[in-house]
Amino acid sequence: MPVTQPSHRPTPQRATVGGGRWAQVTVVASVAVLATAGLVALKPGRGGRGAAADAGSCTEVPVPTVMPDGEPALVQVSVAPELRLFIDHVPARGAVSLTPTVHVVDVETVDGEAQHALKLQFEALRPAVLLAEYHSKVGASLVFLGASCLNCPGSAEPVVLTPTPGATGTLAGAAAALHSGDWPTAAEQLRGLKKSERAGPAYASLAAAVLTSAGDEAKARALLSAQPNKPVRELLALEADARRAAQAQVLQRWNTLTERFSRLTLAAGERANAPVAAASTRFAELSHGFNEALKVSDLSAELAIVRTGDETLRVFWKAVRASRPGDCEFQAQLGQGLN
Repeated sequence: MPVTQPSHRPTPQRATVGGGRWAQVTVVASVAVLATAGLVALKPGRGGRGAAADAGSCTEVPVPTVMPDGEPALVQVSVAPELRLFIDHVPARGAVSLTPTVHVVDVETVDGEAQHALKLQFEALRPAVLLAEYHSKVGASLVFLGASCLNCPGSAEPVVLTPTPGATGTLAGAAAALHSGDWPTAAEQLRGLKKSERAGPAYASLAAAVLTSAGDEAKARALLSAQPNKPVRELLALEADARRAAQAQVLQRWNTLTERFSRLTLAAGERANAPVAAASTRFAELSHGFNEALKVSDLSAELAIVRTGDETLRVFWKAVRASRPGDCEFQAQLGQGLN
């Protein structure tokens, strides 16, 4: 949904569900830039998270958050019988609930031979999948969806796996490179395969692992979904259902946030022009970013924008109160707009 630049009394746009399958876009990078710009415009102080100038002796009303602490990251773990998977050195299989932070994921054979060691970032409200498969004479593959690899190289360009004339590679070489997250070397190995070696579950799993390691989850899902592997397809269907449910929750929280902001700006009126103007510009930028992410179902970008908006609202609230530090009646009226 398009978002127009709001005036001093903005009417934030409610987002609505739309767009196709979840695909990664560049919104996340712009969110970090916008976050800095918005917080500078509102000029918070150094007194802690979202701090601002002294709001006087009036009773402070806490700003409710739409992203409370303590929400878990939900992960579905599927492990081949030949393998064992550990999260922070604890065996994991089936449905797992994690703290939304960085976790070490290790995969080894049942004989104890190490196969993978990755540092993955998991998020609350972003369903994740860990799929560990074993391929004879090749080794293990680990595909992760809904998580970010911190010890994998970044990628500025889309990953290309089409054959390179004259190049040589092996499936086992690709699997070995992926043990430490070295997807560029694994991709080079896959581009050197013969046509006959590019068919079958081993290639599909390794190629999907390369794509997810490079951040291209949409292509990885499409590749895995096209394979005649019923358990994997069922796992992907469960993940798709979980992502749709999570996306509905994030959308609801974004709309709650923008409606709360609208009530605060209306309550502030013309009595706090500078904070209202700065926050209005900020929320217009965030609204545009959220709707762009929504169009392509980029849940990770949506979550980043909601968190930034949540913090922006806290900074705005403190700035408006600080603009009239002794006016307790005004501040009480503002507080009614928070609920």
